[in-house]
Amino acid sequence: GTQTAAVIFAGCKTFGFFDISEDQCQSILSTFLGSKPSAAAKDLVSLALVFPRVEACLFLGMGLGSIYAFIMGLERGTKDVAVIHFMHMIWAIAVCACHSQNAGLFGMTPERNVTGADKLVPFVVLTGVQAVLYTAAFILSSNSGAAKSKKRN
Repeated sequence: GTQTAAVIFAGCKTFGFFDISEDQCQSILSTFLGSKPSAAAKDLVSLALVFPRVEACLFLGMGLGSIYAFIMGLERGTKDVAVIHFMHMIWAIAVCACHSQNAGLFGMTPERNVTGADKLVPFVVLTGVQAVLYTAAFILSSNSGAAKSKKRN
């Protein structure tokens, strides 16, 4: 939604999922860094703020790629669109596995400093449902007996 779109412009906006405002995020990070932050602390904070922005851009690209395929009239249920379902499927399976680990599910141990594991369970459910839907779409499209993919000139 709008929160994801806003993350493209400010990494601290991503933490709203955990009821942490942009101002609170900046304050927490400033406290973490202190008055004389080490190079490693600066790098860690930089990555913590950059990665949500990169992920939001990934979502934007995948979404616009899907819209492009629809607008360009690629035949639904064919191998032409299977590649889009495949990209979404791999993303959803991988991110669901990451969330599952950090939520402590399926006997997996969360990363050492992940302390809000219980808050990640809804993300496991969300990405798990996406993985099932994208996998079904991929299987149906890639095994389709519908119109053959158009040959390229």
